[in-house]
Amino acid sequence: IVHHHLEHLKTGTFLNIIMEVLYLFFSIIKYLFISITSIIIFLILKEIHKRYRWITLPKIDGQTDFAVIKDLNNEEDKEDESEETYIYDCIIIGAGPAGLGLGGSLRLLDEKEKRIYEIKTKKKYKKKLKFLIIEKENTVAYTWTQHYDRLHLHTSKFNSSLPGIDYPDYIPKFPSRIQVCQYMKSYAILMDLPIIYNTSVINCTYNNNEKIWTVITEKDNQQEVYKTRSLVMATGANRAAFTPKFDNIESYKGRIIHSSNYKNSSIFTDKESICVVGFGNSASEIIIDLVENHKNVTSLIRSPINIVPRKNADKSATLLNYLGVHLPAKLLDFLSKPVLEKNGKRVQHLGIVSPSPHGIMEVKEILKKAPIIDIGQIDLLKDKKVKLILKPIHSFSPTGFYIEENEDINNNNENLKHCEFDNIILATGYRPDFKTLLEKDVVEKIVDDRFKAYPTIFATESQQENLYFVGFRDTFGRLLEINLECPKIAKEIVEKTKLD
Repeated sequence: IVHHHLEHLKTGTFLNIIMEVLYLFFSIIKYLFISITSIIIFLILKEIHKRYRWITLPKIDGQTDFAVIKDLNNEEDKEDESEETYIYDCIIIGAGPAGLGLGGSLRLLDEKEKRIYEIKTKKKYKKKLKFLIIEKENTVAYTWTQHYDRLHLHTSKFNSSLPGIDYPDYIPKFPSRIQVCQYMKSYAILMDLPIIYNTSVINCTYNNNEKIWTVITEKDNQQEVYKTRSLVMATGANRAAFTPKFDNIESYKGRIIHSSNYKNSSIFTDKESICVVGFGNSASEIIIDLVENHKNVTSLIRSPINIVPRKNADKSATLLNYLGVHLPAKLLDFLSKPVLEKNGKRVQHLGIVSPSPHGIMEVKEILKKAPIIDIGQIDLLKDKKVKLILKPIHSFSPTGFYIEENEDINNNNENLKHCEFDNIILATGYRPDFKTLLEKDVVEKIVDDRFKAYPTIFATESQQENLYFVGFRDTFGRLLEINLECPKIAKEIVEKTKLD
């Protein structure tokens, strides 16, 4: 190239000579830039090859995927097993999605700290973060393994992964329950998370002087005590099934189950009548499952609800995922008003009303009710494939229950209408139920005023020193909230470890 331009310089005019010199100069710069960039890319890839390795994911639905993951199983990084007892930097209670997500975030941050330290000091990183996940069941994401068979995520896989590892490409946009469970198991393996199974937490107490939590556990009828600087409650918002108090419910002679015990429609015959009490997201899935299997279904909606189409809910989740922060509740309610009004008109003729004047966010914050995602249940109501009752249950009878025909009339037997059903499914929700694990004075600091069941601070330290909650918020999807909360909490815990 240089020889070509020199030949032109010998025969050209003054202006041509200037142009040729400039062209030659920029050509040399261009090829130098390409060469240097290639060398840098080569060095980066070489470094990545040292730090990463290919690991095969466990099979999911008969297929195998590959993921790049830090070499967390390197023998030189293992903890000193000879150390009998020590104080952990963090103990996480629960190996569901929230516990796994936080464990993965801690692992990733610890690896990052290790690389930075070794690059800066040229010394081996010895201060490895010591954390532990305690799980009362024999597997990760146990609650997910017990859900009904038909369950699919209501938010897409792009907004439902845990920190650091995405769902494989071949998994559909809305993964099934089995695919979610296998993803969670793969995540625990790839992140090399330290989990102890079949271990129940009995009590957690905090020493204000030592700034240390004492966690008492039980396994195989033997108690064991752990100590930690930071404690994370990842026990889940669905830890305990919630059943409202219904008058005379014990008199009912038919089959009555909570939605947490529903697996599929096989336990019902086609002739049996079934009433699903409640209209949350679980109830919606169960109703669709029953209709698809030709069952006689009635839906009882006890209170006003906000309904959002799945595509709108997922778009909102995607926006939140990109922003990484929550917009003010009133602003979100204002932005969602057109969608609410449109969907309100769709169900208005059915008698279903929205909790006016509250918007989606206000209802979620005040009443702890997430919006209902329309996955097809509204069309079933419109097509009259599902019967509808829009009155709360007054009391039970041996063959069904009574509802009030007219709420404006004083309670009397003449105002009550009897509804007979062979089976009743109570899709009445869940409660976190973490209060039994903490001291009473700690619980009083952290729970909300309305239900006395939910924590009020998310993604950071709670009102109690060195106590965190993750996985209890469900604005646009609990898995998305977990993905946003875990890195923030992990960063706080790692920063505290540095200070110690």
